[in-house]
Order: sequence, then structure tokens, then C-alpha cells
Amino acid sequence: MALTIGIMVFASIYDIKKMEVSDIPWFIGIGAGILLLAFELITSGPHLELIWIPMMLILSYLIGYFGLFGGADAKSLFAIVLLNPMMPTISLVQGFFPVALSLLINSCIILIILYPFIKEREEIPFLPIMTVALIASYLISDPLSYLFAYTSLA
Repeated sequence: MALTIGIMVFASIYDIKKMEVSDIPWFIGIGAGILLLAFELITSGPHLELIWIPMMLILSYLIGYFGLFGGADAKSLFAIVLLNPMMPTISLVQGFFPVALSLLINSCIILIILYPFIKEREEIPFLPIMTVALIASYLISDPLSYLFAYTSLA
């Protein structure tokens, strides 16, 4: 999960500074996620939780396609879905939900709370808000086991 946080923090800094993020962090995250997922499938076989991956990838694509989030926000969801296929998180929808869906809900809650303080900006970068929600979820859940290890589906 350190890779996920590293990518999100790097991208958030660029999002705040330039309101634009290069595709490089997403290529790294998506590539690493595909490799880790392939390794997981080879070593443990398919799991029921994998049903969330195509659904969340489609949701991420639609969010970006319809302009509900910026391109970097949608690409970050692709990377998060593949790097974190399933893991317990703290959310209003905790349980059998992928980390990306829980992250979206947590991010929207944080945005609603922070909106009165940041509404003066013409555009609000959502990626830093998602990064804060992601780090908070990791720290609240179980910091040591989720920060430094790939979460196995087994």
C-alpha cells in the first residue's frame, strides 16, 4: 500500500500546483496493479471479490468520460482498483465493498466538510482529497499491515 500512497501523494502535489498530472504515476500504478493481481491469481486462484474490479474500472471510466472528475482523478481510481482489489476500510459502507468505492464515498464526505473553506477557488483539486481519505482509511484500519504489504485476496 506504500506504492499506492506514494503515487497518490506525488500526483496530489502536482494537482495542487498545476491542476494537471502526468500519466506516468498512473502507468506505474496500473502496471504494478496488473502484475500484483496476476501474481495473486496464479498463486491463489480466482476469488469472489474480483467481481468488483471490472465494475469499478467501468465506474472509473464513466466518471472520467462524463467529466464528473478530472482525468487524473479517474486514472487514480484505475490504479487504486488494481493495487487494492479488496481490503477492509472504514466507511459508511464498510463490508463487502472495494477500497475504491469506499474511497469515493469517504472523499465526498471530506469534500462536503471542507467545501465552505475552499469554495473561493475556481477549481477544487479532488485528488488531494482522495489522498487524505486513502491515508485516513489505511491509518484507521490497521496501519502496519496495510501500509507496507500488498493485501492478498486469500
